[in-house]
Amino acid sequence: MAIVMSALAATASWVAANASWLVPTGIVVGAIGSGTATAITAHQQQAQQAQTAADNARMQQQQMEYNKRMEEREAASVEAETAENVRRQRMESAMLRSSQLALLGKSGAAMASGSPLAVLGATALSEEQKAQDLHYSGARTAAAHRAQAASYGYGSAIARQNIKAANASKPSSLSLVGNIAGTVVNTAANTGSYIKGGQAVSKAANKAAGALNAASNWLKA
Repeated sequence: MAIVMSALAATASWVAANASWLVPTGIVVGAIGSGTATAITAHQQQAQQAQTAADNARMQQQQMEYNKRMEEREAASVEAETAENVRRQRMESAMLRSSQLALLGKSGAAMASGSPLAVLGATALSEEQKAQDLHYSGARTAAAHRAQAASYGYGSAIARQNIKAANASKPSSLSLVGNIAGTVVNTAANTGSYIKGGQAVSKAANKAAGALNAASNWLKA
């Protein structure tokens, strides 16, 4: 805002210095004031639009990051639960095998071959298949959550780029000073010929250029 006020001060000084030929008509003074106000309004609108875009992109990124963390947490939870389920399944399988061995021992059946051995083998295979099914199902579910987390991570990266683009689109104070000085030049050039002919145009352009240089110097200070 200090830069804008400096630019306006430069414009006002130039107008005051040339009041002898500007005031009689009132045309240039009014046009410069109107053009300056338009330039400031356009600058503010562009800045607000850029800020709104940046804010929206930032909110989107935050949501994406949150969703990513939730998916990763869910994947870890599924993996832990799956590991526990497999452990319990193997414990149950071991207990079942011990129970079968005890029953076969009481029956006096030979354990080296034949039906008793086949029963034990079939039971072991069936129980192991249960453990593998639990492991496969849990791994597939966890992988789906991690894939979704990766998708959210990609969305977060896109939103982060949108934030940078929105911030880069914000108009600078120097551009506003240039627009104001340009308004002075164009207005004076367009109306100067009506007031004083070609000489007024040259005088207006020189004075306006001086205003721009002064504003630029204030920016560098």
